[in-house]
Amino acid sequence: MVLHRRFADADPEVWEDLAKWLRSGRHARAACRRLDTWLDRMRTDPVEPALIPVHPGDHHQLGKIARKVISTHLAEEFNERRTPVVTWAARKRSTARRGLRLGSYDSSRDLVRIHPVLDQSAVPEWVVAFVVYHELLHALIPSQRVGQRLIHHGADFRSREQSHPDHARATEWEKTHLHRLIRSARRGKPMRRGLLR
Repeated sequence: MVLHRRFADADPEVWEDLAKWLRSGRHARAACRRLDTWLDRMRTDPVEPALIPVHPGDHHQLGKIARKVISTHLAEEFNERRTPVVTWAARKRSTARRGLRLGSYDSSRDLVRIHPVLDQSAVPEWVVAFVVYHELLHALIPSQRVGQRLIHHGADFRSREQSHPDHARATEWEKTHLHRLIRSARRGKPMRRGLLR
């Protein structure tokens, strides 16, 4: 098992609760509650992102795209909080067959990663911009715990996402071309533009 590096600086009580959870699972209810509280705090108390390497992109320049997304759609919110680092995820071949996670937001590092399969000429820039917008929304609208479940895309999130002017066409483009994106990610080769419409 690999633990997140934030555990290295955790109090001994966190390690004790982790050991109890590993031994007893959900039966260690008090330990689970304390671990959930600690993990929630880690999500809202990000580490300094200064040392995160940022890959600019071969085709799409993420820094430029992120600045445009923020200035156009999220300027007010990001005037009141630090802007997350936005970068391409590591380039490696995917093993996915049915789905593909096009982006992610790591709240512990205040970091947005975009899947490198989108960094190719066959993918319109507005698709990349919408994925960046989606992930930046996660920085502004944290996941909520409802009972035992963690809700990532609640009603407020969905409403904000659907208010984006490219929501419908980006969602449709992704649905239409998902199998080509998966194949491109698995093979490590770009999609052929002639196949796209």
